[in-house]
Amino acid sequence: MSNEVAITLRGIPPSAALEARIREKAEKLYVLCPQITRFRVIVETLAGHKTQGNEYTVRLELHIPQHHIEVAHMRHEDPYIVLRDSFDAARRQLTALLDKQRGTDGRTQEAAL
Repeated sequence: MSNEVAITLRGIPPSAALEARIREKAEKLYVLCPQITRFRVIVETLAGHKTQGNEYTVRLELHIPQHHIEVAHMRHEDPYIVLRDSFDAARRQLTALLDKQRGTDGRTQEAAL
């Protein structure tokens, strides 16, 4: 399995720092679940009102054998905050799925993160 992450930035200038943060957070999910076969991250900006800044949204798509996890429509004016919240939501969903497969309650796995 490859630890490749497909990153798409829409309406955002290329950012090495933002892409590095995405790869760092994705790597933690790969450690949690090495069976991830496909990982896609889309970050885009939604034009705000003239009195407000832009809002960013993040959509994460993870595929593991026989399962698909998607986190979408997270919004915030700071792209790093929306990334954090989106990856946290994906981690919770992935942990719940793995716990269900293993028949555990999840406390051990969460403590490791």
